[in-house]
Amino acid sequence: MSEDYFYQAIHYLRTQEEAVLHDALPPISVEEENRVVDFLQNEFQREALQFPEPKFEFDADTALWSAKVIYTTMQLVLNRKDEADDLENLYPVWKSPTTAHEMVTADLCLRFIPDAIFQLESIDPNDPLISYLQKRMNVWCFSLLRKLIPTSEIDFTLILDHPGLFQMSVDRIIKYKNLEMAKDPLFISAVRGSLGMHINHFWKELNYTYESN
Repeated sequence: MSEDYFYQAIHYLRTQEEAVLHDALPPISVEEENRVVDFLQNEFQREALQFPEPKFEFDADTALWSAKVIYTTMQLVLNRKDEADDLENLYPVWKSPTTAHEMVTADLCLRFIPDAIFQLESIDPNDPLISYLQKRMNVWCFSLLRKLIPTSEIDFTLILDHPGLFQMSVDRIIKYKNLEMAKDPLFISAVRGSLGMHINHFWKELNYTYESN
């Protein structure tokens, strides 16, 4: 009988922002997949109330894929028995976003990947899972803006080409005070424009950095 480990893990991650770990990666039933998609669609609709125009559409396939990615990652953080595990075979086939809708849908789960990477780094900075995730997350850049993974290969094309996603990215950079991204030429003008006269009060470090340059 299924214990709904997959659904429980995703639900708890989204509602408590904490991971639920198991001794192994139990199989996921179709029924459980459907429950997870329904749950993530409700989460998407709740967050979408704050999205700017143009509106985004929920992508069920991308939602399920991203849920499996973070579910696998959570289990691998503490439950690997051998560093030589074949990571490609443990993860679902990695995909790349082709639309802003996919980018925002996947973010429901992928936004937690940077936290997992920092947790891995605190345990073992040489863990091969760190570089594995960094490499594959480069194209899912919206989910990296809470805690930017250091890399020179991030592709911001989808963000720059979609006004709504660009503004959401600027808002996220400000919310989490991601100084490195705020100073990036792609975002600095928009970040300062969004902060306006409040920049010195809200983010003095950014204002000092800007004036120093």
